[in-house]
Amino acid sequence: MKTPIFLLLICSFAPLVFAHGDEGAGPSRVGPDQGILKFDEHEGFVLRPSAEENFAIQKSRLKAGPIWTIPVSALVYSGLEVQVMRQREGSWQSVDVEIVRKTKVSAEIRSAGLAAGDELAIQGIGFLKIIEQSLMGPAADHHDH
Repeated sequence: MKTPIFLLLICSFAPLVFAHGDEGAGPSRVGPDQGILKFDEHEGFVLRPSAEENFAIQKSRLKAGPIWTIPVSALVYSGLEVQVMRQREGSWQSVDVEIVRKTKVSAEIRSAGLAAGDELAIQGIGFLKIIEQSLMGPAADHHDH
Protein backbone atom coordinates (compact mmCIF):
# COMPACT_ATOMS: atom_id res chain seq x y z
CA MET A 1 0.00 0.00 0.00
CA LYS A 2 2.80 2.46 0.82
CA THR A 3 4.62 1.98 -2.50
CA PRO A 4 1.77 3.14 -4.80
CA ILE A 5 1.18 6.18 -2.60
CA PHE A 6 4.90 6.98 -2.66
CA LEU A 7 5.01 6.68 -6.46
CA LEU A 8 1.94 8.89 -6.78
CA LEU A 9 3.58 11.54 -4.59
CA ILE A 10 6.80 11.38 -6.62
CA CYS A 11 4.91 11.79 -9.89
CA SER A 12 2.80 14.62 -8.49
CA PHE A 13 5.59 16.65 -6.94
CA ALA A 14 8.55 15.81 -9.17
CA PRO A 15 7.92 18.84 -11.42
CA LEU A 16 8.35 21.09 -8.38
CA VAL A 17 11.82 19.69 -7.75
CA PHE A 18 12.96 18.84 -11.25
CA ALA A 19 11.78 21.99 -13.02
CA HIS A 20 13.75 22.46 -16.22
CA GLY A 21 15.71 25.51 -17.30
CA ASP A 22 17.36 26.45 -20.60
CA GLU A 23 20.99 26.32 -19.49
CA GLY A 24 23.58 24.46 -21.56
CA ALA A 25 22.87 21.63 -23.96
CA GLY A 26 20.24 19.92 -21.82
CA PRO A 27 17.69 20.69 -19.13
CA SER A 28 19.03 22.01 -15.84
CA ARG A 29 17.86 20.44 -12.59
CA VAL A 30 19.93 22.62 -10.31
CA GLY A 31 19.85 26.36 -9.71
CA PRO A 32 18.25 29.25 -7.89
CA ASP A 33 14.90 28.77 -9.66
CA GLN A 34 14.81 25.00 -9.16
CA GLY A 35 13.80 22.65 -6.36
CA ILE A 36 17.44 21.58 -6.09
CA LEU A 37 19.41 24.71 -5.27
CA LYS A 38 22.93 23.28 -5.36
CA PHE A 39 24.72 20.03 -6.18
CA ASP A 40 28.31 18.91 -5.69
CA GLU A 41 29.37 15.31 -6.27
CA HIS A 42 31.37 15.26 -3.02
CA GLU A 43 29.26 17.53 -0.80
CA GLY A 44 25.76 16.42 -1.84
CA PHE A 45 22.72 18.47 -2.80
CA VAL A 46 20.72 21.28 -1.24
CA LEU A 47 16.93 21.29 -1.61
CA ARG A 48 14.72 24.33 -1.58
CA PRO A 49 13.02 24.40 1.86
CA SER A 50 9.59 24.20 0.20
CA ALA A 51 10.63 20.93 -1.50
CA GLU A 52 11.52 19.41 1.88
CA GLU A 53 8.18 20.60 3.20
CA ASN A 54 6.19 19.33 0.18
CA PHE A 55 7.69 15.87 0.52
CA ALA A 56 7.27 15.82 4.31
CA ILE A 57 10.96 15.20 4.96
CA GLN A 58 11.34 14.61 8.69
CA LYS A 59 14.73 14.68 10.37
CA SER A 60 16.37 13.62 13.58
CA ARG A 61 19.59 15.18 14.93
CA LEU A 62 22.33 12.81 16.05
CA LYS A 63 23.70 13.20 19.53
CA ALA A 64 27.18 12.01 20.61
CA GLY A 65 28.20 8.66 19.02
CA PRO A 66 29.90 6.42 17.96
CA ILE A 67 26.76 4.24 17.96
CA TRP A 68 23.37 5.80 17.27
CA THR A 69 19.88 4.37 17.63
CA ILE A 70 17.65 5.40 14.72
CA PRO A 71 14.24 4.33 13.42
CA VAL A 72 14.41 1.61 10.76
CA SER A 73 12.58 4.03 8.46
CA ALA A 74 15.88 5.95 8.21
CA LEU A 75 17.65 3.02 6.54
CA VAL A 76 17.87 2.60 2.78
CA TYR A 77 19.29 -0.49 1.13
CA SER A 78 21.28 0.20 -2.02
CA GLY A 79 22.75 -2.92 -3.55
CA LEU A 80 24.79 -4.54 -0.80
CA GLU A 81 25.16 -1.27 1.11
CA VAL A 82 23.03 0.02 3.96
CA GLN A 83 22.79 3.79 3.99
CA VAL A 84 21.16 6.76 5.64
CA MET A 85 20.53 10.19 4.16
CA ARG A 86 22.54 12.73 6.15
CA GLN A 87 22.07 16.49 6.11
CA ARG A 88 25.12 18.49 7.12
CA GLU A 89 25.34 22.25 6.67
CA GLY A 90 22.19 22.08 4.51
CA SER A 91 23.51 19.45 2.07
CA TRP A 92 21.95 16.00 1.74
CA GLN A 93 24.15 13.01 1.03
CA SER A 94 23.88 9.25 1.43
CA VAL A 95 26.27 7.73 3.94
CA ASP A 96 27.14 4.05 4.34
CA VAL A 97 26.41 2.63 7.77
CA GLU A 98 27.01 -0.62 9.60
CA ILE A 99 24.08 -2.09 11.51
CA VAL A 100 25.18 -3.16 14.98
CA ARG A 101 21.76 -4.38 16.10
CA LYS A 102 18.26 -4.15 14.63
CA THR A 103 14.69 -4.65 15.86
CA LYS A 104 11.42 -4.16 14.02
CA VAL A 105 11.35 -0.46 14.89
CA SER A 106 14.92 0.67 15.50
CA ALA A 107 18.50 0.02 14.49
CA GLU A 108 21.79 0.72 16.19
CA ILE A 109 24.26 1.96 13.59
CA ARG A 110 27.81 3.22 13.33
CA SER A 111 29.61 5.03 10.54
CA ALA A 112 32.76 7.05 10.09
CA GLY A 113 30.67 9.34 7.86
CA LEU A 114 28.40 10.48 10.69
CA ALA A 115 29.01 12.91 13.52
CA ALA A 116 27.10 14.44 16.41
CA GLY A 117 24.97 17.28 15.08
CA ASP A 118 24.28 15.64 11.70
CA GLU A 119 20.62 15.30 10.82
CA LEU A 120 19.23 12.09 9.35
CA ALA A 121 16.08 11.78 7.28
CA ILE A 122 13.64 9.55 9.13
CA GLN A 123 10.78 10.10 6.69
CA GLY A 124 11.05 10.85 2.98
CA ILE A 125 14.37 9.05 2.60
CA GLY A 126 13.28 7.36 -0.65
CA PHE A 127 12.58 10.72 -2.22
CA LEU A 128 16.03 11.99 -1.23
CA LYS A 129 17.73 8.87 -2.59
CA ILE A 130 15.89 9.23 -5.92
CA ILE A 131 17.13 12.81 -6.21
CA GLU A 132 20.69 11.77 -5.42
CA GLN A 133 20.63 8.97 -7.98
CA SER A 134 19.16 11.22 -10.66
CA LEU A 135 21.93 13.78 -10.07
CA MET A 136 24.82 11.32 -9.85
CA GLY A 137 23.61 8.54 -12.13
CA PRO A 138 24.11 4.83 -11.45
CA ALA A 139 27.42 5.56 -9.68
CA ALA A 140 25.41 6.82 -6.68
CA ASP A 141 24.98 3.22 -5.57
CA HIS A 142 28.73 2.60 -5.52
CA HIS A 143 30.29 5.69 -4.03
CA ASP A 144 33.19 6.36 -1.73
CA HIS A 145 32.92 9.01 1.00
